[in-house]
Amino acid sequence: MYPHNNLQLQALENRLLGIELAFETSDDWLWDLDLESRTLTYIGDWYKRLGFKEMTDVGIEVVDQWISRIHPDEQPRVIQSFQQVIGGQVNRIQTKYRILENTGDYFWVSTRLASRRDENGTLIRLVGINSDTDIFHNSVERLQNLAYTDITTGLNNRIALMDHLNQRFVNYDMSRVNGAVLLI
Repeated sequence: MYPHNNLQLQALENRLLGIELAFETSDDWLWDLDLESRTLTYIGDWYKRLGFKEMTDVGIEVVDQWISRIHPDEQPRVIQSFQQVIGGQVNRIQTKYRILENTGDYFWVSTRLASRRDENGTLIRLVGINSDTDIFHNSVERLQNLAYTDITTGLNNRIALMDHLNQRFVNYDMSRVNGAVLLI
């Protein structure tokens, strides 16, 4: 598994350089948490966006800092999905959540996580890719809002009214209700 000569080492270094260059051109951040050495290594510069200091190889303590930045509405769900990997129920997950950046604003992130265990089943490594999905998520929200709002007035449109009426009357016995709704 480890390089046995200079050619193999050079080939491995070239592959790593290609991976680093690919991540520099994207909004993704690759990270590798080695639980045996208790170190976190990464490719990408999200640490700047999150307000962390310059990071080369940092310790496992950064995980607690990361978790503390997850939006409170998503934190329990994200922790639960990570615990499923750590506990061995699943080997990989994908989850989306908001995380606090150094400006004080939250942005949307998608994390894909995979685990490795040794021959005894002990978790030895977590590797993940975080992707900035803020623009996509906000665009979807805007489209959903436009579907239920009149562009000119900003008021709810007919679709929003029909959804509201359907929700209100779902438990009513409609054979006993008299009335009408007039849409203009």
